[in-house]
Amino acid sequence: MQIAIDALALADKVDVIVILTGDSDFIPLIFALKSKGVKVEIMSFRISTGKEIISVADKYSEIT
Repeated sequence: MQIAIDALALADKVDVIVILTGDSDFIPLIFALKSKGVKVEIMSFRISTGKEIISVADKYSEIT
């Protein structure tokens, strides 16, 4: 929850936010950030990452 609060608080001050998670529970946060004009990048281990979160992110990077 705190990561979502912090990200939304920063949305008016940044162009890009990188979230290190593969949890699809963060999809609503991604949509909220994108609605404020923020690009959202996801970094995670591919094996533990939902396909949905990859599809909604502006960029996905696999941690190896």
